[in-house]
Amino acid sequence: MGALRSPMRSFMWNILATDSCQAASSLAIIDSKGGRFESHLMTGRTHSQQYLPLVAEGLQQMGLSAADLDLFVVITGPGSYTGARIAVASTQAFAYATGRLCLGVSALEALAHPFRGFEDCLLAVFVDARNHRAYSCAYAGTEAQSDESAADLAELAASYAAIYRAGNYTSLLCISPEPFPEARAALLEALPELGSSEIAAIDRPLRARDALEIALERLEAAESLDLSRPYDRAQDRELLLKVPGVVRPEQLDVLYLSQPPVLRQSQTVK
Repeated sequence: MGALRSPMRSFMWNILATDSCQAASSLAIIDSKGGRFESHLMTGRTHSQQYLPLVAEGLQQMGLSAADLDLFVVITGPGSYTGARIAVASTQAFAYATGRLCLGVSALEALAHPFRGFEDCLLAVFVDARNHRAYSCAYAGTEAQSDESAADLAELAASYAAIYRAGNYTSLLCISPEPFPEARAALLEALPELGSSEIAAIDRPLRARDALEIALERLEAAESLDLSRPYDRAQDRELLLKVPGVVRPEQLDVLYLSQPPVLRQSQTVK
């Protein structure tokens, strides 16, 4: 059980968020009566055995069925392809069966989300892709400062060093879901002017609650959606499809990253 924040506006929807990209299966639910539920189970990547029972238990605890849910949120990766595929395929099945929509959230954005309030701090998020490579993205507050990419650690660190030097940052935070000392070492090598105290490393498990928080913020930012009444498919479906990340179930897929790091236009160093 975990404490999830209350939406800023009156909220009458039931939403399920799940993740199985890393070693844990994770679930978070918010309902139209103000109820909250969170579960985080270290499965050792046995998601095929643990994921659906975890969802069933969460719904039972909340007194809900899949048919009661109005939106399905899922972390689509990057991470373990098999793990991500289990959550994505299950979300598709739930959405097809209930006639609902899906909202996909990047694991990199979800990992950065709890630290977005760190002022003047560049957030460098890394997910180990083995062989000195990583899935990665840089953030400042809620804004991505690079494209999500898969690349060599040295290449990623060099691109983030350029972003750091071009901005008004005073520190850099290296974030990963599991211990990844090689990522911090690459950043320290790319930014020799910074001391070890100015590049901190945090390993924090990926959690579905972070994806749910992101989903709530996107819904609350959609002025056309009336969240103070129950979800109405006839009125809300097309409006919901305008929310970033919301797709029909057949459009949902695991997030693939293969391109090299690309600086955002506003951050390109000349």
